[in-house]
Amino acid sequence: MDRAEDPVTTIGESLPCVRCGYDLRGLREDGRCPECGARIKLSLHFVNERVMCPACMAPNHPSVAVCSNCKSPIQNAAALANYFRPAPLPMRRHASNEPEELEVDDEPEAPPKPMSPALLAGFYAIGVPAVVAGIAVIGGVIAEGPYYGEPAMQFGQRVMLIALFMGVPVAVGAALVFFPTRRFVNERRAAKSLDQTPRESA
Repeated sequence: MDRAEDPVTTIGESLPCVRCGYDLRGLREDGRCPECGARIKLSLHFVNERVMCPACMAPNHPSVAVCSNCKSPIQNAAALANYFRPAPLPMRRHASNEPEELEVDDEPEAPPKPMSPALLAGFYAIGVPAVVAGIAVIGGVIAEGPYYGEPAMQFGQRVMLIALFMGVPVAVGAALVFFPTRRFVNERRAAKSLDQTPRESA
């Protein structure tokens, strides 16, 4: 059907029919589409604009009503002549003309409350006795010396075990004294520096 062997008068590339999308490769340039009978008009094909099929994204001529690849109908081909590929969803959302609603918290977060002297005193009331008791127990055992007839090695082992068990409350007590004290001092210094900063006039 209108097939020709002369390469000069045949279509050498894959071109869809402008009416039904049939592939016109190998047909005569002045023939008709064997699928729908439409006359082949090469002037309609050699244009820079292409319409992307919304179903398979294959390029088509703007005047084509059916996709040459998947045979899906192309709606509003002329209006979609410059449409190539849909943007990814995030890009399409940001490229929208609709303004985005941004949540703004007008109320700033309240600064943390500084440690009260009473709380610091409570840490001291727990930490200092723990440190003193641990040191006293370890020192008392060492000062008492070995029991009657106890070898020196056995006495050293006993001191090490007592120091190991009493080291835990000593460490906890020291932490209860050191870290709250450092926090208390830093907060007081920060508050003092803020009070000394000249306030801007309204």
